[in-house]
Amino acid sequence: MRGIAVCILFACVLTGCSNSTQFEHKVSPSGTGQLFMQGREVPPVFDIVIADSIIYNFQAEAALTNIGYWPKEQWNIPESESTAVLSEDERDRGWYFADISSRKTSTPFDWIWVKAGAIRAYVDRQKLVKFLQEYGDRLPDLNGKRHMPLPAG
Repeated sequence: MRGIAVCILFACVLTGCSNSTQFEHKVSPSGTGQLFMQGREVPPVFDIVIADSIIYNFQAEAALTNIGYWPKEQWNIPESESTAVLSEDERDRGWYFADISSRKTSTPFDWIWVKAGAIRAYVDRQKLVKFLQEYGDRLPDLNGKRHMPLPAG
């Protein structure tokens, strides 16, 4: 049930309407931190998103004044502890599962890293929608809302 919001949020990615894949942080009128990619809001399913050299943490507790995605700090791609190389299948798929310190040596620098519960992955930002289609039903909705599944590409 994640899709309507995710579909609306990432429609431009699916249709290729823009080449820009920069992330932008905004604060809603209610004070919620929001993360956008290509002008579309990233759904509240990730505990952490690392993109464009910034760590964004999602805060969901009502007792906190800053709910939503919030930039935490600058981040530089770490030296990898892995000697593994990104396979052609992984590159074509657009993601692989790995801890932050296990970045494969040939992973493109514009891929993002996400954490959602037990899921940790490096993801091609152009294929984030496909990643959400594949794993969205396994990701927690941090706002407690349910979304419809994304339609097939």
